[in-house]
Amino acid sequence: MIEKDAVYFEMSNGGVTFGGGEPLLYADFIRAFHQQYPEWNIDVQTSLNVLAYEIEKLIDVVDVWHIDVKDMNSRIYEFYTGCSNENVIHNLKMLCTQIPQSKIKVRVPRIQGYNCEKDIAYSIQVLRKMGIENIEEFDYLVC
Repeated sequence: MIEKDAVYFEMSNGGVTFGGGEPLLYADFIRAFHQQYPEWNIDVQTSLNVLAYEIEKLIDVVDVWHIDVKDMNSRIYEFYTGCSNENVIHNLKMLCTQIPQSKIKVRVPRIQGYNCEKDIAYSIQVLRKMGIENIEEFDYLVC
């Protein structure tokens, strides 16, 4: 399928966004894909809740990191996900020191029953203190 659309991607300066589940668990595949199609833009949509070495494998490959942080408050994050956000925060700080801010886009969801406007404002404040500029709030809808 990719080969069939290769001309379109090349002519439109397009690329691929890896997401769904956690794409960084497949960092070796993404790196191999980039080697096969070096002229394509590669984006990832991630929670950053992986070991740092998976991120390091892709520092020079990924064009834009779309990061869903859930919430920067560790209590809310753990309540929602069942695990700590310590790894996420560590990885986010690492990314901020290794790539330009223009490559980082952080999404902060408004999750009914888990966080409120005050929590979202806190998350944005923490992210801004980390130097992150591109932050998007959005409503997480559960069907």
